[in-house]
Amino acid sequence: IVSVVKRALFFQPSTIQTEENTFNYMSGQTIFQENDPADSVYFIMKGKVEEKHNDRVLLREKGSFIGERSCIITKYRVYTAVALTDVELIKFSQEQYVAFLSENPQATSKFVRKITNY
Repeated sequence: IVSVVKRALFFQPSTIQTEENTFNYMSGQTIFQENDPADSVYFIMKGKVEEKHNDRVLLREKGSFIGERSCIITKYRVYTAVALTDVELIKFSQEQYVAFLSENPQATSKFVRKITNY
């Protein structure tokens, strides 16, 4: 099963991006692995990421979040995320992501739709 998740920008990432919360991965690098502690969420600024769990593969692109379900619900990663291309990510702590959701109804709605599709 392969799904492509389209982006929906409802905030300006540049307003929260700093050197401290920006991470770069080269194509093929693992961002996180299944069963790792999930204390953060990533926003894809550029590139493509593949999420793999069993026989399910999701492709995430610029403008998408990764790791949010695990961070909010399970506390451990439920899939492995690998950079398909060189990627630039903004890292949100759990607290920052929850605050972001509370301030952005569109983001909350998208998050709820996303977790109900797992």
